[in-house]
Formats: sequence, C-alpha cells, structure tokens
Amino acid sequence: MGEFSSFGPILVSLLPLVIVILILSRMGKKQREREAAKRTEALAVGNWVMTRAGFYGKIAEIDGDVVVLETPLGDESLWDAGSVVVQKEPPVAEGSTLLDGSLEVDALDDFVETELYNDVEEEDTDA
Repeated sequence: MGEFSSFGPILVSLLPLVIVILILSRMGKKQREREAAKRTEALAVGNWVMTRAGFYGKIAEIDGDVVVLETPLGDESLWDAGSVVVQKEPPVAEGSTLLDGSLEVDALDDFVETELYNDVEEEDTDA
C-alpha cells in the first residue's frame, strides 16, 4: 500500500491537466458541429456561397455531394459539396449590378477590345 501512496501527488497534479484537455476537446467538437450546421444551411438552391478556394457562386443545383455553382455571367461549374465553406455574397463595388443578374459588361468589353487592339498594333509595328 505504501507503493501507491507515492503516486498520489502525481495523480493530483495530473488531474487538472486531464480535465482541461477534456473541456477543450468538447469545445472544439461543439464548434465543428456549429460550422457543419452553417454549411448545411448554406447548401440551398439560390444561395450565394463561397468555396474554400475563394470562388463565389450561386447554387444552381445540388445532386448528392455535387453542387453546381453559377457565376453572375451564367457560367456553371461543378464543386464538391464539402468545398462550400459559408453562405456569403461576393464583395462588389457600390452601385454594381452584379448580383441582380443584369451585369453590365461594357467596361469589360472596352478593356478587352483595347487590349486586343493594342496587341494587334504592336504586332503590326514589329513586322
């Protein structure tokens, strides 16, 4: 019996450590459950979501573990449902019509035309 009495102080000092570890693991589990609930909530057709890769898209269709995300321009891409992190609208400039489906692409078209025109001019001057 005298042998076990020497372990008493060690057990008393380890007990608080074990309790802290158990409490922290329980808190982590609750946080993971809340995050999983948010992800499940976000997976609904019509919601804007953000993926782990930082891609913003509107859920067009859900088929099991595959989610079809649509860009504001109407392009669709397939994503694993686990890659959806949170329900979140894309950050857009004030006054932008990006999210209401009537994206004005005039500025983009002008930029592309200007860049293509400049590229063609550079090739002509090189020749």
